[in-house]
Amino acid sequence: MSIVGLKPNQWIVQIAVDLPLKKLFDYLWDEATEPQMGQLVSVPFGTRRLPGIVIAKAKLSDYPIEKLKKVEAVAPLTCLGPELIRLAEFASQYYLKSLGEVLLPMLPAMVKDHRRWEKGFVERKQKKEATTKPENISPFVMPLNEEQKVVLNQLLSAGPKTHLLYGVTGGGKTLVYLHWIRELLSQDPRSQVLVMVPEINLTPQLENLFQQAFPQESIVVLNSALSEVQRGQAWLKAHRAQARIILGTRLSVSVSAPHLRAIIIDEEHDASYKQQEGVRYSARDL
Repeated sequence: MSIVGLKPNQWIVQIAVDLPLKKLFDYLWDEATEPQMGQLVSVPFGTRRLPGIVIAKAKLSDYPIEKLKKVEAVAPLTCLGPELIRLAEFASQYYLKSLGEVLLPMLPAMVKDHRRWEKGFVERKQKKEATTKPENISPFVMPLNEEQKVVLNQLLSAGPKTHLLYGVTGGGKTLVYLHWIRELLSQDPRSQVLVMVPEINLTPQLENLFQQAFPQESIVVLNSALSEVQRGQAWLKAHRAQARIILGTRLSVSVSAPHLRAIIIDEEHDASYKQQEGVRYSARDL
């Protein structure tokens, strides 16, 4: 191990990068502030410049200090939460991938692009075409029946645990979800909720329903049909806790939501929750 030549304000940081190498890489941290786990950085790797995530810091390295490369840039972004990193560590071990191969794809390309960092991720707002909105009729006008009330009370009293809500299509499960979410959001003004659906073509209908149910709340959608900028901006709103309701397909399971209170997986048996390309995973199991 080496500590020779390390200045008082310098640190050794271990970085995860998106490569099929099951190890972390030591870099020299020469920033004014102390490094933190979960920080997004840009580092030199061979002839390339790659995004990486700080996983650990130390004052010692197994490599000579003079041979370590410096972290080139730090993203203007709050750290990824420890829960998200633990999820990535579990997925890395379970699916036999490096930590970086799991963790870095969780972030949209826009967020990982160091050229955007100086701009603070500010993007021009795109003009939306005028559309005719359907009449805003809140689903809460339909009262819960006795069976639905029993289920809702069980969800509220059970606390954080896994539940299976079984019923026929059109049997009123969605109305129970909506009442449960309303209670969770009212209990904590910071709380966030993730609602997942198996198919992209289901998200517009779901988004419309939630906009009717929660017209005052910020809602974002995450799926592969979005442009790079759209997905990046939606992810940032969730990460900054500006969005309280996140709707998405399987890729949304890895969204950074610092105050996440509940995850609802609609049609959890659907095979579309399984990723078949890249890092293969089951969003339901994660």
